[in-house]
Amino acid sequence: MLAIKSMKEVIKDWMFKFKGVIVESDNSNVISVLQHALADGFKGEEDFDYFNEFKFVIFKCIDRSSNKLADMCANFALISNFVWEDLIFNKIPPSFASLLKEESSL
Repeated sequence: MLAIKSMKEVIKDWMFKFKGVIVESDNSNVISVLQHALADGFKGEEDFDYFNEFKFVIFKCIDRSSNKLADMCANFALISNFVWEDLIFNKIPPSFASLLKEESSL
């Protein structure tokens, strides 16, 4: 839940031009709370009201083993700064790039 709240700090204005956003988590309780908040238009939920700027929002619960890349990102965020302002390949951790390549070839 904290990770999803903190997205508000890294979202840039240009990102709202996309059709939507998909937020995945392996925590079904968190996803359930967010789905209910979405249904209520995030009324009284200042931490999540930025989602109203997107045209389309999906909160999806997914098993951790089905998305190793997301699991790695969550663990990385716990121990380090997970925000990369630019996606220049040599600034992305090698473990991320390796897992991305592995999962994209499945």
